[in-house]
Amino acid sequence: MMKKRFFGLILVLVSILILSFNLTPTAAVIGASFSNYLDIIALIVLVIGLVLFLGDSLERNLALEALKSGAVITDPRKIEKIARKMGYSQGREVKEGYQILDERGKPLTVIPRHNISGGVYRNIMKSLSTGESTFRRYSHA
Repeated sequence: MMKKRFFGLILVLVSILILSFNLTPTAAVIGASFSNYLDIIALIVLVIGLVLFLGDSLERNLALEALKSGAVITDPRKIEKIARKMGYSQGREVKEGYQILDERGKPLTVIPRHNISGGVYRNIMKSLSTGESTFRRYSHA
């Protein structure tokens, strides 16, 4: 997701540079001339860059929506599908189940292989919605 935002920011900056060098003063108004194809291409690149840059904030948080609905999903495959749609990837198999990795490749949570209880479901969804790891978290007293 960070790569998309970075690429979007680069596209926005490039398009602004192209537009700023192609400004032509006409009478009392200073503006871009649409007769030049480079301006049209720069505007298209600007729109694509903005979509990529702002796309992360426009995505829905599916895990939070599932938590707020109140229904408990006990099928691990459905929870895994939600995690994939949110941009998380599946890691290796551990003794508890399958790891879900964040965008940096660090373990975020584990989805058990079999049916899931309500408390485990809420913990997994909370972890997916906030992005905070609950994988083998120990309390140090």
